[in-house]
Amino acid sequence: MKLTLRQKEIIQIILSSDIEKPCNLQFISEQINISKRTVLRELSIVEDWFTNNNLSLVRKAGIGVYWNQQDMTKEEVLEILYNSLASKEFSRDERTTYIVKHLLHSNEPIKSSYFQIKLGVSNKIFNVDLQRVEAWLQKHNLQLEKKPSLGLELVKDEKNIRKALVALAYHTYAEDLVSRLINDQFDNQGVFTRTRIRKIKQVMAGAKDYANFDDRSYIQTLLYLLVATYRIEQGHSVESDTHMRMNYINPGVEVAKKIAIEIEECLEIKLCEDEIIYLASYFVAFDIPLVESEFSTFFNKISQDVRELISIVQNITEINFLSDSILMADLRYHIKIAIPRLEMRISIQNSQTKFIKENYPDLFEATKVAFLSILKQYKIYNVSDEEVAFATMHFCAARERIMEHLKIKVVVSCPTGIGTSKLLITSIKKEFSVFEVMYSVSAIELDTQQLKDEGIGLIISTVNLDIDFPHIKVNPILSKEDKAKLKELVTKFELSCELEERPREKEFTFVDVQYISEFGVEISNILSSVLWYKSSDISSKYEMIQKISSLVGKTQQDKNDIAQHIVEQEQMSTTYIKQFESYLFYCTTTGISTTLFGVIKLTVPFEDDDGHEVWGGIVIFAPQPATQIHIDVSLAICNALAEEQQNILAVKTRFQLIGMIESLLSGVYKQKIKERMEAMI
Repeated sequence: MKLTLRQKEIIQIILSSDIEKPCNLQFISEQINISKRTVLRELSIVEDWFTNNNLSLVRKAGIGVYWNQQDMTKEEVLEILYNSLASKEFSRDERTTYIVKHLLHSNEPIKSSYFQIKLGVSNKIFNVDLQRVEAWLQKHNLQLEKKPSLGLELVKDEKNIRKALVALAYHTYAEDLVSRLINDQFDNQGVFTRTRIRKIKQVMAGAKDYANFDDRSYIQTLLYLLVATYRIEQGHSVESDTHMRMNYINPGVEVAKKIAIEIEECLEIKLCEDEIIYLASYFVAFDIPLVESEFSTFFNKISQDVRELISIVQNITEINFLSDSILMADLRYHIKIAIPRLEMRISIQNSQTKFIKENYPDLFEATKVAFLSILKQYKIYNVSDEEVAFATMHFCAARERIMEHLKIKVVVSCPTGIGTSKLLITSIKKEFSVFEVMYSVSAIELDTQQLKDEGIGLIISTVNLDIDFPHIKVNPILSKEDKAKLKELVTKFELSCELEERPREKEFTFVDVQYISEFGVEISNILSSVLWYKSSDISSKYEMIQKISSLVGKTQQDKNDIAQHIVEQEQMSTTYIKQFESYLFYCTTTGISTTLFGVIKLTVPFEDDDGHEVWGGIVIFAPQPATQIHIDVSLAICNALAEEQQNILAVKTRFQLIGMIESLLSGVYKQKIKERMEAMI
């Protein structure tokens, strides 16, 4: 229990007293020149100090207080008193962090008196602090156990303890955490010793041969390995979840095993099988692209889930989010990572949660409702505000994009059609870019049919109008109330009014509709089965062909047929794309039922017989026998690739590849519709 200088002075006075010569409030106040009320207030902490150190302080009404000397000498008590002198006063938040930190790091129960002594607080204040500590722990799915005569201890839950240690690091160091990790600026205690940080960085450097970390995933994995190795040293280990989906963990297990070997070499710490599986789950949770990892079909239905998510938010907010293709792509990528992270109960920090909840409360609540609705399909029934805020941020960005492109055609109406209209038009343009003022008109000259024909959505007038057409009355210089009313109208118009560059409507015959529909379905099939594979040990075209056939074929016969068809096509004509420094494997083959697109990316290139430096292969397969749709789609992809300026092998993850090919195929699809329309003219 830490004491202030004043409290120490009071204790020194009391230690000089005895049963024959007690000291009263008056005497103490005169000795250190403070009021009797202040002495009385400080005595509550002084009494706690005597009690916590098993010393007897006797108080007699009307007489005073004195120290009843028992087992200790005055010299021994003075030594305890010297050690109890507080070096600083802790704030409430600092006390909470101090208690949480010690509970997370301790392997044994800790007595309340220990915290009271170290923090220099009374029992009453400590109990209030303990309530805040319990609230923090509950937020991180941990429970505090109060063991009589032993002290305070966390209920054993290793995974949540590790998550809480990471969360505590973010809470303690905030935005300085990353720079501290990079520059080794820690106090050399507990998890963050300089030796541990240096060695884990060495492990991470070696791991780059197996995994491609971006800045975020590097810091997250570095933090986890620091915490995990510290906890293992303390004798704690995790157990793998029985509900964990191994089909998307498996690609990371081999990489985790390699990292485990390096940890054992650098830190002499051995990771058990469950630790390796849990480490592999981090690669999935933070979308760390793995070298040699094969694509999993688990996320084929993500697009449908995202569309349903957006539809629910749109229905709640009445904002046309489904019209924003960027939102669809961004959310598909986000949900693809979020679902396994939530299933594996891996927590994530979001510094913008408070800002989102305060500035976009409607969108936040709508996203939360929609998110939970989607997650029930994966048997996930709870989601943190941090996760909801991440998803909400995508809707916030989409809303801003919608507002940027939204143009509401308006006319301004004034009693004479001139004068104040110019003032009002200037005011409107200054405050609302969404309004496109077409012209001003006299109130008596308004023609509603003409306005409808011209696509006018609103009349903004300086007088009351008795007219069957959307209108609003405002002041020539917009007041605060006018702006609020116009803002509300803009929200209502978001769904109903026309957007810029709306495509021309064309009529299709049934044959055209059927063709375009089947063409779109085939594109959807391609996107749901994109092949993505990275390798460092393919050294010839033949090895690449064998790898492609093994990835695509389901049976051994399929694999043999696919390899044979590729070889036959290559014997007829080898296609090396110089701009991509890769082969184009394009053929029809058995063993598949829909058009297939994929990329084989080499981390180490090889030189082929023609002297070409080969960095990969692009795969375009049509099923055999092929329909006209299969042929048209595969040819369209080839043509689009020929015109593509961006190197498709530059992508780092399968989902980046899907985003690129989705953009490419979107252009192909639009071009096919355009061709059909032009053929009708």
